[in-house]
Amino acid sequence: MDAAGVPVRVSSPGKVVFPARGWTKLDVAEHFAMCGEGALRNVYDRPTMLKRWTKGVDAEPFYVKRVPPQARSTVDVTFPSARPGTMFLPLEVQDVVWMAQMNCLDLHPWNARASDLDHPDELRIDLDPTEDPAHGEQQLALFNGHYGNSCYLPMLAFVSFDDEPDQYLVTALLRPGNSPDKKGAIGVLSRILPRLREAFPRVRFRVRLDAGFAAPDVLDFLDEQGDVEYAVAMGKNSILKRRARRYMGRARRLSRESGKTEHVYAETQYATKSWSWKRRIIIKAEVTRHPGRDPKDNPRFVVTNMTQTPRWVYEKFY
Repeated sequence: MDAAGVPVRVSSPGKVVFPARGWTKLDVAEHFAMCGEGALRNVYDRPTMLKRWTKGVDAEPFYVKRVPPQARSTVDVTFPSARPGTMFLPLEVQDVVWMAQMNCLDLHPWNARASDLDHPDELRIDLDPTEDPAHGEQQLALFNGHYGNSCYLPMLAFVSFDDEPDQYLVTALLRPGNSPDKKGAIGVLSRILPRLREAFPRVRFRVRLDAGFAAPDVLDFLDEQGDVEYAVAMGKNSILKRRARRYMGRARRLSRESGKTEHVYAETQYATKSWSWKRRIIIKAEVTRHPGRDPKDNPRFVVTNMTQTPRWVYEKFY
């Protein structure tokens, strides 16, 4: 098949990969080719681990750290275990399609480029309020209706690098127990961002926040930074639910056909009355199913300045 003008061999093209949909290995490869330029932006020049679904999505995949010999481009790396190895290095769209030939359905790049393996180039920041129960009449230990007791509500700031699961606590802010989620968020970010820029001058900053942070001043602050991408959850309202109605109908139909939880991704431009301009809203139209229960609509919304597809923003980042 053709991949940006380059022929790529796809063996067993009729092998069914998604039994519920009837999608074949060739369908996956053609999808990878269609999305090749966008996918390449996220894996270009990064050592990439192959996660292979050789028996389709109904079976367990397995990871291949050491690249097969037929790979077009590779790079020598040292794994966290200190063992040396060789990994696949995507450089062109044909390399993305070759991963489909290797029965890969999702991409797992390293957190650094081959040209500078010792320095990650994406840093993620998470702000999380958390309960700190109080005992006795301590100052600022106030009743919190969500937790149902008197507590402090400190805000913790974590950083992580690319897709690594480990998070590192970088600061904590003690707050009264009845504080709104966003209280102190701008102050914390104003304090840590300059220090992180100094420590990691070449990274891309991405911020993830829960719905309690989706306030005009917080969003304006993030937009003003210039080098910060963000994804912030949005609470449901009548306008957003109306925008999601068509996609919810599609998710219900898919769920009826499959008997499983299904979701459809979309996007819209939206502004609350207190926002200065419209922002991009990711819509996740989801219908959940659990044994013994009726299906349940579960629309979700995320405001973001990121440019990737709605599915990528929600599943890969948020």
